[in-house]
Formats: sequence, structure tokens, C-alpha cells
Amino acid sequence: MLLWLKGMLIGLAIAAPVGPTGLLCIQRTLTRGRWSGILSGLGVASADALYGCIAGFGLASLSGGCSGVRGIRRVAALVVAAGRRSWADAWSSESWDIALD
Repeated sequence: MLLWLKGMLIGLAIAAPVGPTGLLCIQRTLTRGRWSGILSGLGVASADALYGCIAGFGLASLSGGCSGVRGIRRVAALVVAAGRRSWADAWSSESWDIALD
């Protein structure tokens, strides 16, 4: 039992994200109390679950229209074209204009 508890604690320590949202949860827990931290964590988990569902259902709908290699190539070409367009828009001269006043 003790080994199981140690394993759970090590797993929790490794899996705990220390990104901006994790730090927000920690900060709210320390400044506003335990319930505020728990509710912040539930909000972050809900948002992550929503993003995961959107990504999962989006990929499932794309793969449903793919039949064989030809369909996968079409999806890959669509993704590459969208990325290329996004990259070209980001590096356009209009977005990098600097006013020297």
C-alpha cells in the first residue's frame, strides 16, 4: 500500500502542469483559499476537455471523408495550404510596418 501511495504522489508531481494556467490555480489557492483554487482547476480542466473534444471530433469528421491514401493526401494538402497561407499573411509587409515618428 505504501508503494502504491508513493507511486501516486510521484505520478501527480510529474503530471502537474506548471504552465500559466497551473500557476494561476496555485496563485488563486494561495491568495483566495482552497475552494477558489479547486474551482479554478475545474475551469481549466473543463476548457482543456472542450479543446480536446473539438480537436477529436474535428479529426474524426475529417477522417470520415478520407478513403485510403488519396483522402489522406487531400487532407494533408489542405493543412499545408492553410499553414502556408497563414505564414504568408504573418510575413506580409503590411503587418511589419514600423512608424518612425
